Amino acid sequence: MSIQEVNEFTKTFLHKLFVSQNATGNVAICGLSLYVLLGAINIGLRGSAHDQLSHFLGENFDEDFYDENWQDSRTAKRWADLGDLISEFYYKHSSVHHSCDINDRYEDVSTSMFRLFKYKVNFLDPGTAAKNLNELILKKAIGPRPNIFDESMIRENELIFIDSVMISMPWKSPFDTSLTKQEPFYDNQGQSLDVAMMIEQKMNLIYDSPNLNCRILFKRFHNKNQYAVIVLPRAGHKIQDLLKDFKFDEMKIYFDASQRKYVKFAMPKFKILGPHDLVNTFKSFGLTDMFDPLRSDFGRMTDQKVFIGKFIQVIHIDIRESGVSREIDGCSDDDSILGEEDDGEDIEEITLSEPEDQNEEDDRSSTNFDSEDDGDVEPSQTSEIEDEDEPSILPSDRESEDDEDPGDEPHGDPEQFLVNRPFIFLMYASKEDVVFYRAVVTNPNAALIQ
Repeated sequence: MSIQEVNEFTKTFLHKLFVSQNATGNVAICGLSLYVLLGAINIGLRGSAHDQLSHFLGENFDEDFYDENWQDSRTAKRWADLGDLISEFYYKHSSVHHSCDINDRYEDVSTSMFRLFKYKVNFLDPGTAAKNLNELILKKAIGPRPNIFDESMIRENELIFIDSVMISMPWKSPFDTSLTKQEPFYDNQGQSLDVAMMIEQKMNLIYDSPNLNCRILFKRFHNKNQYAVIVLPRAGHKIQDLLKDFKFDEMKIYFDASQRKYVKFAMPKFKILGPHDLVNTFKSFGLTDMFDPLRSDFGRMTDQKVFIGKFIQVIHIDIRESGVSREIDGCSDDDSILGEEDDGEDIEEITLSEPEDQNEEDDRSSTNFDSEDDGDVEPSQTSEIEDEDEPSILPSDRESEDDEDPGDEPHGDPEQFLVNRPFIFLMYASKEDVVFYRAVVTNPNAALIQ
């Protein structure tokens, strides 16, 4: 798959996840990370399960797996480069938990090419195995959080794949916390609920074409070329229709055609905290045999008969005034995954190898009712541009992306961009043209993936 094909796969995957929940609740996915983990699985498969996944990925790894010089192959370099790309966006920890004996070749290839961690667990003792799994996740993957496994979920001869994702990205221009207030939000059934709404009034990038059933706002993160993308359905359009019709592979077109406008932007704070077992969603793509105890064949990984029992992606994200945080308020590792929230103590911060300068961000002014230059990668003008006499629109200029633009001042009344109904939240890297995180938010107050 190309990056564009991964984008399209992730779009379809997200839509299937959302539909599987009867279009309620919040769903989230990091498609690039899932794609790499599928590659690690494929090199261990044989037979029909291998054929299904190879067809899905568009790659089978057969020659590279048996080549003594596989480390020097173009395939190995390409997948290693993809891992490097992912590490620019978020911290990930992909692992397989098993009770079988893994051969040396799979150990070497899966570690070097796909950065897959392996943990041997005694599944013959389900209670201890569940405890060990939760401890490993707490220690190695994502830090303190609710228990994911109990002994009823453990089966002999199964493989448990866990893809853990944590994202921490401060805004270029944080929201002013003093402006956050309770405002109504209308869920997918039209029911009103009060949410904490963050508000700013400043210049932002907007793509607004009458040919789309949505409007798009790009808000820059502190790291250059990285943006949060809020895709808001127009009145009268459902979020499920937008998921089906929105062309994620044209994000570069939307970005390049966007315009800087003086905008009053209001968006709810929200959290994504919790695992999602993706087995049934993968089966809906025709990937069935690797989950079947009778048809699965991991002969390139082990001599023992094993199958995938669980395939879980764990999302850890908190959208707040300062940006996207990996710290989730109100989370305790004593909670059950679908339990009540705790007493609100902050969790322990996990030290990750991310190129963030938090001190610089903490010192940054949070005054948002201004006309400061964001240093955005400026989109170019296109035929989509509206009436140039409209005072709230300003032209773009890529060449001055890091310079103070004396013409970048608000004019007239701000345009409204009020996120008070279900929306799509994306994280987008404009330079690489990749959407590395996607979420559908129908209830900002629901911290857990349903």
